[in-house]
Amino acid sequence: MFFADTNTLQFSPSDLIDFLEGDFAAWMERLHAERHRPGGQPISLPEWAPDAADSTQELVRRKGHEHEAQYVAQLKAAGRGLVEIPREESLEKTRAAMASGSEIIYQAHLQSGDLAGYPDFLVRVPGTSKLGDYHYEPWDTKLAKSSKPYFLVQLCAYADLLEDAQRKRPAECAVVLGTGEIVRYRVDDFLYYSRHLKRTFLAFQARWSANEAS
Repeated sequence: MFFADTNTLQFSPSDLIDFLEGDFAAWMERLHAERHRPGGQPISLPEWAPDAADSTQELVRRKGHEHEAQYVAQLKAAGRGLVEIPREESLEKTRAAMASGSEIIYQAHLQSGDLAGYPDFLVRVPGTSKLGDYHYEPWDTKLAKSSKPYFLVQLCAYADLLEDAQRKRPAECAVVLGTGEIVRYRVDDFLYYSRHLKRTFLAFQARWSANEAS
């Protein structure tokens, strides 16, 4: 999470996952964001910053990036129409790629209200939407050998953002596991839990106080 300006706090699907792990983790992330709010008031609590990644975390992160890069290379080698979105003006360029019907959009930027995220891939599938006779579903690469609950929370958050962007809820999402297996899931099997988690998270943020970790 971060403050886009003095009063606008922007959340990501990763913030929902932090909240899923515990209120205190979410409180600490908010405290860190408040300390870096543009023009914000000093907070009279001890300074805190996220722990530096240890060697194991760095190895996992590096291997995760390698897995993602290998899958991108696999898509390109198969001749799939992949468009990579640079971070500069990423929201506008994502919308343009969706409107033009790009087959696969890599590193897309989705935003709706106070939630924004960067799914690894948006994959075009048949089905009428405001874009035309197609729409997109979210896919993520994960180094794990099997799916984990938070993968689905993250993908459902992307599905919600996509529904707002294309006026159609994707029926499915997918995880590309570290084994290379692609596992598909029905969005509606998990979406309502994800939405409940988001509502609870936003309520938690609305009552957040620097002096009380609830």
